[in-house]
Amino acid sequence: MIFCSPFDRALAENGPPAVFQLNRDGEWRFEPEWTRDVWERSPGPHRKGTVFVVLRDSDTAFLSLLMVTSPDLLTSHPRGEVRTYADFESARSARETIGPPYREIQC
Repeated sequence: MIFCSPFDRALAENGPPAVFQLNRDGEWRFEPEWTRDVWERSPGPHRKGTVFVVLRDSDTAFLSLLMVTSPDLLTSHPRGEVRTYADFESARSARETIGPPYREIQC
């Protein structure tokens, strides 16, 4: 996996469970707002382990493709439907199958 910065890589590999999103260059970037939101909803304890999540917003149908460094951190969300995948390719394929709208963020 390619990360946006050494900080993002260190956080993903050694930090507390967190949420990451792809930027336009296909690099994983730490998402503090997502992470804070899901920690408040699910304070733990959290097992370590990386999963990939496709979340569809209930109001807008917007699709977010996320990497989460705990399978327990983002299992549901009141604003949308959460689908969890063991690997990136499965999540990416699912997002493509579900279809737009989606976007990637800038680093």
